[in-house]
Amino acid sequence: MNKVKKNTRLMGPANTEGKDFFQMMHPAFFPRPTLKEKIRISDKPVLTHQPKNAERIVPALVKYMKTAQLQPGDKLPSQKELCQILEIGPTLLREALNMLQTLGMVQSHQGSGWYVGRFDPIASLHFLAPLLEDFSHTNPELIIDIRIALEPVFARETAKHIGAEGLQRLESIMQYMKLAKLEKNYEDYKLADKEFHAVLALESQTGFLCLLGSILNDLFFSFWTPYCQDWDGPIAEHEEIVSAMKEGNAERVEMVMKDHISKARYYLQELQEYLKKQKLKEQAEKEVKESLE
Repeated sequence: MNKVKKNTRLMGPANTEGKDFFQMMHPAFFPRPTLKEKIRISDKPVLTHQPKNAERIVPALVKYMKTAQLQPGDKLPSQKELCQILEIGPTLLREALNMLQTLGMVQSHQGSGWYVGRFDPIASLHFLAPLLEDFSHTNPELIIDIRIALEPVFARETAKHIGAEGLQRLESIMQYMKLAKLEKNYEDYKLADKEFHAVLALESQTGFLCLLGSILNDLFFSFWTPYCQDWDGPIAEHEEIVSAMKEGNAERVEMVMKDHISKARYYLQELQEYLKKQKLKEQAEKEVKESLE
């Protein structure tokens, strides 16, 4: 006859002699499941991003540069000294330095060491736009809505802070844009248009918000095509923005910028209609070709 093995965990200790009912119900006699037993591994929440060790070091390295009041062009301590300061190994330090170098915050000089770079957030983050376009599932309509909310604010703040050098930069971009229009050079025209908005965001002195504006600007132009393009409209609107800035009229700059970005919505509608017609035309041509075969 097979013996049934008792589950001592559920039934409590076998030696209960001399114990009354309430003593036997004590956790020592009837233990509860532990937290580890209650939560299965598959039930544990999974973080969408587990930071690498080097990513944890980057903020500490940036904080050190700030605390040490290092300026662009200043030489960083040797890697050995940095390892001692941050209490990390050389491999981890090199990974962190390479990350910062990608953003332009540090530069490596062969045989000389590492130096503090001149961080230009807008230029450094331009590479994000194509990545976001592919993986973020954004759409042009949403991008325009967010730009309408943000860019008039950038423009207004820029009108308050911009100096002679910034105005000169905007005017140089305008000349470049006009030349591209005369040559019907779509890529140069688009580049100048992007740069105009990037400079406005940077000159606004709005901190991290200008980074968001720059990324949105890049994302919008990733959808931008020469089809249905009004070459003269954006140039005239940019000139009006620069003119209002020279006057120091922040409210007018904000209003003109809002109107300027809003017109992108009409351009987008025209573009979508154009692409829809092109698709129907190609489909009809394909059907005719197939019928003749």
